[in-house]
Amino acid sequence: MSLFRRLVGNKRSMSFSRKLSYSAAAAALFALAAPAAVHAQQITSNIRGSVTSESGTAVQGASVVIVHVPTGTTSSTTTGPTGRFNATGLRVGGPYTVTVTGTGFNGERIEGIYASAGEFVNVPVMLSAGTPDDVIVVTASAINLGGLATGPSQSFNVDDINGLPSISRDPRDLARISGFANLDPENGDALSVAGSNNRYNSFTVDGVTQNDLFGLNSSGFPAENRGPVSIDALESLSIEVAPFDVQFSGFTGGTMNAVTRSGTNEFHGSL
Repeated sequence: MSLFRRLVGNKRSMSFSRKLSYSAAAAALFALAAPAAVHAQQITSNIRGSVTSESGTAVQGASVVIVHVPTGTTSSTTTGPTGRFNATGLRVGGPYTVTVTGTGFNGERIEGIYASAGEFVNVPVMLSAGTPDDVIVVTASAINLGGLATGPSQSFNVDDINGLPSISRDPRDLARISGFANLDPENGDALSVAGSNNRYNSFTVDGVTQNDLFGLNSSGFPAENRGPVSIDALESLSIEVAPFDVQFSGFTGGTMNAVTRSGTNEFHGSL
């Protein structure tokens, strides 16, 4: 009888061990699958660049101060061994002022820099020999500020939005002037990006998806006759055609990424 109990006990123990193994395997598979549902939230901008001397050598340890002029928000960093710096998580829009100072060099301040959502604005800086107290001011239009391209795209800043003649103030009115987008008036002004069906697109406002999740509206938006937000509330709007950046997911056509405006230190209004 005791032998029978030992055999039954061993069998139950083996069955319990198998259940634990199955549970551990299922938990591992769930942990691997969970990150696949994460979507990118492109609601910030980035400024990076390289600092060199007049002889072309990299300037290490230079101080870089980036200021968002409307709010006075400051981001500080220093250059690395290769003279490069990188500031992420910045507000969308601008203007920004980048001030670079280094020992044995004149300081340099670059003004009028604007950044779109998810964009990497490249700011090359060349320092001349002198003292940091002497600051040379350069406007952004005088240098080449390139961005990191992740595919065909077009961005609209606040000046483009304010100058748009629109009665409905719908984001689609802004998208229609892009060469990548087209509106179908026979289908409730459904937005097609690069010829794809409007249901394959993605529209985000401050990183929050505003698509028609139930598939009831021909427009592809939660509301049939209007967009999810007025363009008067937007700081930036970008349209990208199937970007190959791994941060993007959840669509196969195009994506419209909108970032709303933030406050400033100046009082103003309209009526």
